[in-house]
Amino acid sequence: MKGSLTRALVLVLVLSSTAFGQYSFDFVGGGARAEGMGKAYLAVSDDVSGVSWNPAGIYGIEKPVLGFSWSSLAPRGAANAAFINTWEHLEHTSSFSNVGLFSFAAPLRVKGHPFVGSISYTRNFDVFASIASSGSFERTIDTTIAGIHLLNTEYLDIVNNYSLDGGVNSVNFGFGTRLYDKLSFGVTANVYTGSALQVDNMYAVVENSLYGIMQNGTAIQDSTIVDTFKFSGTNFTIGFKYNGDKTNAALTIRTPFKLKVEYDRLVYNIIYMNGLVLDFLTDTTYYMDNLVKYDMPWIIGGGFAYKVRDNFLVAMDAEYRAFKGGKINVRQEITINPGGDNIETYLESDPRWNNVFTVRMGTEYLKETKYGTIPLRAGLGVVPTPEPNYDADGNTSKAVGYYGSLGTGIHWEQIHFDVAYSLYTIDVQYYDQYDYTNRNHHLNVSFTGVF
Repeated sequence: MKGSLTRALVLVLVLSSTAFGQYSFDFVGGGARAEGMGKAYLAVSDDVSGVSWNPAGIYGIEKPVLGFSWSSLAPRGAANAAFINTWEHLEHTSSFSNVGLFSFAAPLRVKGHPFVGSISYTRNFDVFASIASSGSFERTIDTTIAGIHLLNTEYLDIVNNYSLDGGVNSVNFGFGTRLYDKLSFGVTANVYTGSALQVDNMYAVVENSLYGIMQNGTAIQDSTIVDTFKFSGTNFTIGFKYNGDKTNAALTIRTPFKLKVEYDRLVYNIIYMNGLVLDFLTDTTYYMDNLVKYDMPWIIGGGFAYKVRDNFLVAMDAEYRAFKGGKINVRQEITINPGGDNIETYLESDPRWNNVFTVRMGTEYLKETKYGTIPLRAGLGVVPTPEPNYDADGNTSKAVGYYGSLGTGIHWEQIHFDVAYSLYTIDVQYYDQYDYTNRNHHLNVSFTGVF
């Protein structure tokens, strides 16, 4: 009886954690202005959020400036499990809010040479899921107990609720300075942090469950898995920017690193039979101090921005992310060595990632009114994911997401208020087992004050 319930639980976990719990690894900067322009910001980056995009761009900041943004994510979508005819539609609906950016930048001089320094807290990407699903199964069990042959048909009803809420953030320490004439240069150290909480609850009812040799009844399994994740890692962003009268151009390089995910797991499992708790099948299991390392690649980006008029800007970015060949390492054991460093053993796997080439385009028009300057922004993007699609034969193809955004706000001399809305869509297929569609809505509100 417990075996059939356990297999059903594993099936639910595969659907929820695999289909909806993937990381995007889309390391981008913050700010509503950048988001409203479709995140085509490498050749702009001239405000307080610039250190998270291209530190060379912040060299143009002439006064101390403080920025803050708050963002809200509303994922929407659904999945279908093709290999379970009776499995219902899995709905993916929730809402998550968090600090998107908190940044400070100010000009300074070091031995007479001008610099602009900045420190920023940036939300790089969200880790999220929220799934409500249910299903029914019929299972025939042919077994022998104490020499007696038994043939029994069980009927399972399962309700599953799964949620994953968190994200990867970075603390960015950077500077920008003039390298030569109209060419500026900057470096940012990115210290990655963040956390996520994953909760998966399955409530399964098995009618006509066999208990012992002659007794049948109703069995219930109430199982909850709680994972607490912590993210860490460090890399650098090296940026160059050409600051022309009408044309700007940019080059950025993000260095590779290992994104570490440490997590603890609690598994709560209660088994009932005909309303009574079966103590010998009820337990709580702890899995502590687990570690997974993801190889993050070189990211090389180029940007171009052109002022059509003084109040009309168009921009375009392209980034190459060399994910192919990256590995995932899961720590299997730790050998404690009192006389030296502990010895860690890892299991390495190849996720068959693709290299990713992203393209982002955006525009900004500034309209002067008697109330202040009103920006009007729009953007588009093509953002493939490193994790591939798999067809029924196991052949891979790129899973491509599409991005669109709109933005506006109001600017006064020392205060800027910006708001952006974006929609990201992606369809993913996993062999002939399931497919899912995500439509993720994002709202970003930013406040910037110039001192």
